[in-house]
Amino acid sequence: MLSAASDNDPDRRWAYRSAVTLAVAKLSFGKQIGVIAQKTVADIFSHPDAFLFPLLIGIAYYLITVGGILLGSVYEALDKTDRTKILRPREVLSYAFTSGSWQGIIASPLVFAIIKGAIPSEGVTFSMSILAFENGFFWRSTLKKFTQRNEPDKNG
Repeated sequence: MLSAASDNDPDRRWAYRSAVTLAVAKLSFGKQIGVIAQKTVADIFSHPDAFLFPLLIGIAYYLITVGGILLGSVYEALDKTDRTKILRPREVLSYAFTSGSWQGIIASPLVFAIIKGAIPSEGVTFSMSILAFENGFFWRSTLKKFTQRNEPDKNG
């Protein structure tokens, strides 16, 4: 409550009015958000194919891209090893978790975003799986080409 002494202080009146307005807005907006959330959840469960199927397709392509990143890192690490050395499968698998592979995993959302626009909505296709794997395998080149293409021309 505003006291008689604070009635003349415009900053206090403004703060009080702002707090009241914010509280009323939160109540009404919160109800609207709740209604929207209930409708969205109801839509998802009444039409699961419209939401879950594209989500599962995206997850499948993302996992294929990450698999390409991991195998690309193994390939790069094996290329730097002594070719006469005999490696056990466990040693080869350990190359999947080098710093290069972690960099690729961190960059994987960007790599995936590059191919996201080309993903068909009808399902996982062999050709798109190969494209997702290839972009993951060559993630450094993919990002380099993408950033070079999107950089403004420095010459004019």
